[in-house]
Amino acid sequence: PALSIPQADPRAGIVLTLDVSRSMMATDIRPNRFNAAREALIAFVEGLPEGTRVGLVTFARYATTVVPLTDDHDSVIRAVNYLQMDFGTAIGSGIEESLRVLPTLEEREESGDDPQRLATMVLLSDGRSVIGADPLEATEEAVKQKVTIHTIGVGSITDGPVPGLPPRYQYAARFDEETLRAIADRTGGEYHFVDSATDLKRTYEQISRSLVFSTRFDEVSAGAALISAIFLMSSLALSQWRRQVL
Repeated sequence: PALSIPQADPRAGIVLTLDVSRSMMATDIRPNRFNAAREALIAFVEGLPEGTRVGLVTFARYATTVVPLTDDHDSVIRAVNYLQMDFGTAIGSGIEESLRVLPTLEEREESGDDPQRLATMVLLSDGRSVIGADPLEATEEAVKQKVTIHTIGVGSITDGPVPGLPPRYQYAARFDEETLRAIADRTGGEYHFVDSATDLKRTYEQISRSLVFSTRFDEVSAGAALISAIFLMSSLALSQWRRQVL
C-alpha cells in the first residue's frame, strides 16, 4: 500500500500580504483583528508542506518585504509574531511589493508549467486604500505577471461604529469590499469576507487546500503490516481469554 502526500513545488512561491494599519486594533474580531490575523497566518504557514517557499509583505502607509521567499517556515512565523501596526492603508503598494517578492514571470515560464500556477498572493485588509499606488492599477500588473491574488476582507461592512477604535479610525476601518472582490476576480483568485477569528482561520485553511502542490507516494507496507500484527495479536489474546472464561 502507498499513501499520497502533498509536497512543495520548488519553483512556486506564495506571498502573504497583510494590512497592518491602525484600524486592525478593532475588537469586532476577538481579541482584535490584528492578533486574530497573526494567529491565522501562523496556522496557515504551519500547515504548508515542508519545502514550500513563502514570503511575508506588510502594508500600512507603505509596503515592506518582511520576509523574502523562503522555505524556512519558522523564520516566517517568528516575523509574524514581531509585527507591529502603523498608520495608513496602501493596498496597491502592498500588491506591487508582493509582485517583486514572487518568482518573475520569465522564471516561471522557463519551467514549462503554467506560470500562474506557480505564483500566489494572499492579501488581507480591513480597510480601504487611502495612500500609495492605485489598487486596481497594481492588479492589472499582477494580471500581466500572471499572478493569482486571493483577497480577504476582515471586520465590518456596516455603517455603525466599529468597537475598539477612536473616531478618527472609523472610516478607514470599513473595508472596501468592492475593490477586494475586483482584485480577486481579475486575477482568477477568490474573495472571502470574514467577521470572526474562527472564520479567518478556516478561510486560510480553505485557501491552502486550493493551492496546487505536487504529490509523492510513500510506501506504507511496514505500517500496514504493524497494524495487521496488532490486530492479529489482539484477536489471539481475546480468543485465549474467552477459552479461559468458558
